[in-house]
Amino acid sequence: MASHDVSTRGLTDVLSKNAEEKYTPPADGHLTGTQVENFIKIRQRAKVIEDVGRRELAEQAKNSEGKQNGLSDFIKGSRSMATLISADMRASQELGLNSAEYEWVKQQVIDASMAALGDQGLIAGRKVASADRADLQKHYDDAPDAESKKIYAGLIADSEKNEKEAEAAVEPQTPAVVYNKQLLAKYEDAIRPFLEIMLSGTGHEAEIQNAITKAKDAMAGTTKTP
Repeated sequence: MASHDVSTRGLTDVLSKNAEEKYTPPADGHLTGTQVENFIKIRQRAKVIEDVGRRELAEQAKNSEGKQNGLSDFIKGSRSMATLISADMRASQELGLNSAEYEWVKQQVIDASMAALGDQGLIAGRKVASADRADLQKHYDDAPDAESKKIYAGLIADSEKNEKEAEAAVEPQTPAVVYNKQLLAKYEDAIRPFLEIMLSGTGHEAEIQNAITKAKDAMAGTTKTP
């Protein structure tokens, strides 16, 4: 892996190189396996760089306790913050990859990852609704009179109607998103990229795995509500 160059490259240099790089996306919006593999490599590297920026900011904050910050402190803080916010660009450049292409790939991956998360939400919702209707059906079957049965029949009909309306309100996924979602799933859990973006930096693996497990449990109908 390329050595980390935070100390030798300023934000201006990183942005300048990024501006020089160009990428023309494919008309169909489809990702390739190589692009997904490179995205994963860049994100792994970027998380390390994000940690560097955060650690520097934390150290600077600790060292400045009880002191009046001067110009040098402001410059150091700005440099560390720049490191943090430019982590993706730095990572792609350090790995010798096109950062312009990465930005496009990143957006496609996020769209696909969010779509996969939405899919899991729909499946989990269907299972909950089905379980609720099964419970209502049992009450309907056991109802002692016609009036009670009428009430439960209405509740079952409302549940079916609400489920259909909820699914109809979901925005259809584009062919490109469907394709990219299926491709992404060949390399890692499809909802992982979205979780990693939300939890930047290293040290969140347990949280990510826990979220993935909960999502899968919800889909399988094993998540218990209190």
